[in-house]
Amino acid sequence: MIDRSVAPVHKEIKSVNLDDYELKYLSNGIPVYVFNTGSQNVVSIEIMFDAGSFNQSKPLVASCTNALLMEGTGKYSSQQINEAVDFYGSFLQTDITKDCASVALYALNKQLDSVLPYLNEVLLNPTFPENELQIHLSRIKQQFLVNIEKNSSIARREFLNVLYGDNHPYGRKAEVEFFDQIDREDLVHFWVKNYTAKNCKIFLAGKITSEVFKSVDSSISFPSANSEELNHTTEPVSAKKFKHFIEKPNSLQSAIRIGKRTIGKSHHDFAKLHVVNTILGGYFGSRLMSNIREDKGYTYGIGSFVAPQKHDSYFGISTEVGADVSQKAINEIYKELESLRTELVSEEELNLVKSYLMGELLKSVDGPFSVAERWKGIILFDLDKSYFDNLVNTILNITPIEVRDIAERYLGSNDMYEVLVGSNNMN
Repeated sequence: MIDRSVAPVHKEIKSVNLDDYELKYLSNGIPVYVFNTGSQNVVSIEIMFDAGSFNQSKPLVASCTNALLMEGTGKYSSQQINEAVDFYGSFLQTDITKDCASVALYALNKQLDSVLPYLNEVLLNPTFPENELQIHLSRIKQQFLVNIEKNSSIARREFLNVLYGDNHPYGRKAEVEFFDQIDREDLVHFWVKNYTAKNCKIFLAGKITSEVFKSVDSSISFPSANSEELNHTTEPVSAKKFKHFIEKPNSLQSAIRIGKRTIGKSHHDFAKLHVVNTILGGYFGSRLMSNIREDKGYTYGIGSFVAPQKHDSYFGISTEVGADVSQKAINEIYKELESLRTELVSEEELNLVKSYLMGELLKSVDGPFSVAERWKGIILFDLDKSYFDNLVNTILNITPIEVRDIAERYLGSNDMYEVLVGSNNMN
């Protein structure tokens, strides 16, 4: 019998192993990153394209194109696709970020040959039906109208716009009139230009036998066409003013965003900044949570984050607080930033954060799908395994002095942008 009055033995995590992948190529030249580490007879196929909103020349086109891939093809209606995939116990989904778009299939090995034709149809023969486009536009327009009344959504939009400017893909704000300016031809043109073999990577994870790879190779029949080269010359133009207040009369809560553009994953200091950010606001026991939630009671939640993107990255702090304590909360945020920049973190606090981060890393490589996801975040940034090894080494060995120096280098308050959305009933 287990004696539940005795706590389990604490074991310090000294290393985390990230299983490697095998790089193969389909017959048409598409690179396939194979993660053959599964013990269960399941497989995931994720086809990634450089087709995020960064690549669009017209607002909303990238997201609408990705969303409508499964809404009908030359052979199948959306209902036929959904019913067939469901019948075989599989799952098919699309996803999009600012940098990438994807189509992913999860299936049992024994059913893979039955569902791959539907994946291939979605990729190669979408029809983008006009009626489905209008239904989709009507739905997301309504969601947009609801969201732009929320302080948190306004703050998020304004914050990115302040960091990158109106003309940069990361900073451009959607407007309600954009929803009436999209037509089917926009989607077809974007799909033809961006969903190509040259613009594609495949992540194949699970129990990957030679038969599985042959099935994928014979089914994903992209033509080896050249995609149109993108020439984004627009540089980020951050706002000249650092403090931005948007009044929402009678708001009971205010939304706060504070941050700046920062280094990306390829920078040699990024792993250290990841640790420093965790101390500040990257987990439930962080300084921001302990101070502004637990001690002051100003908010239900607050966090900080580093958002690495392919073409730029930014640091941010996000929270919603009572309108009457907005300025007090902002003052406390800056106090925590100042403390990190000027005082040495204790060994006890640093060791706690190290344990938390190592545990999170260990969870993130549990199973083939998780391993593939971890690698995806490396490969799509044109990095290699040394990035992960450096991250582990940094977490284990970073010192209090290095924490202070990194905070001083990247978390200075003088060039932080501040966006506050709420009523003027603030103290």
